[in-house]
Amino acid sequence: MKENLIRILEEVIGEDYRDMFPKESTPNEKLRLLTSESMLALYFITTIEDELSIEFDDDDIDLAFFDSFELLAVKIEKMCK
Repeated sequence: MKENLIRILEEVIGEDYRDMFPKESTPNEKLRLLTSESMLALYFITTIEDELSIEFDDDDIDLAFFDSFELLAVKIEKMCK
């Protein structure tokens, strides 16, 4: 799941937004930086929902949502059960 989420983030960032992330950024750092660009964060969330056929409650999405891919993967795996 974690690898799939990282792939989704990289696709969302694409070439258009790559410059806003330092080249040496880890995936978790990119995830946390995503919160500074609200429309991109929203696109990331909706892409996850579309690709995994899930829907987040508004209460699920806060700053902790963007802490790490490990925590996000656990949250999504629980939703899919």
